[in-house]
Amino acid sequence: MKFENQLKEILSTDCNEINENKFISEVHKRRSNNNKKNQQLVQTIFAGAFIIIFGLITVGSLEETSNNIDYIVTNTDAFSEIDTSAYLEDMALFLVDSDGDIFETVEFLFEMDLNILNQERDI
Repeated sequence: MKFENQLKEILSTDCNEINENKFISEVHKRRSNNNKKNQQLVQTIFAGAFIIIFGLITVGSLEETSNNIDYIVTNTDAFSEIDTSAYLEDMALFLVDSDGDIFETVEFLFEMDLNILNQERDI
């Protein structure tokens, strides 16, 4: 039905009458639509390239991170051989000196199996 109406309208109009303003506005609309489509295409391409580059960089860093984790897991002896006895002794003395209930602190240190309490120190 619409097609027939449009066909009748086209046939009834005089070809010598062309509305210049309408023609120019239609040309501008088509041009602006084409420009918008081109801009969207360019932005889509740039976004896709950015995502691909970011993905490749991330995958590369994940491989390095997994290598570091593998090194830590396989070389746990190097990390477990760090001498923490001096640190634990200092923390034990700090707890004994600063805590209000000294007997509870001493019991806690005995549970931790620290030999710091055998030192000559006023408790």
